[in-house]
Amino acid sequence: MPDESRRKKSPTIVGPRHKVRFVTATSLFDGHDASVNIIRRLLQQSGAEVIHLGHNRSVEEIVTAAV
Repeated sequence: MPDESRRKKSPTIVGPRHKVRFVTATSLFDGHDASVNIIRRLLQQSGAEVIHLGHNRSVEEIVTAAV
């Protein structure tokens, strides 16, 4: 008979202690806004708060929103 104490336990799922927040945007002249939208939706589905600034945003706008 196998030893019951050696049986593998199922892993415990650990989540963040606080709600996770992301700022998403695309920079000026960047054509990757479709992929940013996909990532944004995946993050939202997993429970994260997402602040989406849209496309054609300057570095200053993105940093200001993040801080």
